[in-house]
Amino acid sequence: MGALSITGMGCVAATDAVEECGIDLPALQPDTLRKLREVMPVWAPVRNPIDIWSAIEQHGSKKATSHIARCLMEQPDVDALLITFVLMSESMFDIPEAFADIFRRHPHKPVFASYYGGTAREIAHIHEGFAALGVPCYPTPERAIFAFSRMVEYARFRGVIGK
Repeated sequence: MGALSITGMGCVAATDAVEECGIDLPALQPDTLRKLREVMPVWAPVRNPIDIWSAIEQHGSKKATSHIARCLMEQPDVDALLITFVLMSESMFDIPEAFADIFRRHPHKPVFASYYGGTAREIAHIHEGFAALGVPCYPTPERAIFAFSRMVEYARFRGVIGK
């Protein structure tokens, strides 16, 4: 799973949850790192999960989030994507416009959205935006990762994927 978050807190929560659920966070490959540096400042640490706040400050939420999501989805050993927001004004961009093409190019990689906080309007915005793309949205990254882990468990049960 590749994961990105608007905050370091979301990255820590995702790391703890994947460990608890037995999900892998693959290391970022050199080509992925090179592409990520197009929006991430040189001083910012870049690892999976990725704290994208520094890129948002320089390029805005829509560009930074969509570029980083694209980079993660293009890495072959990233088999799913988690996008975590802290709902605030920076989270209010056109979600379908930002992600539709990326998700369409990778139809076999499940995507999950999660968030912390937010007003009723912000929560509705994120749910409606991701619902338009067929992406489930969870109130915490832990819940999203748990849902993905159940998908993996079921696929193993059905023999669709190996142990």
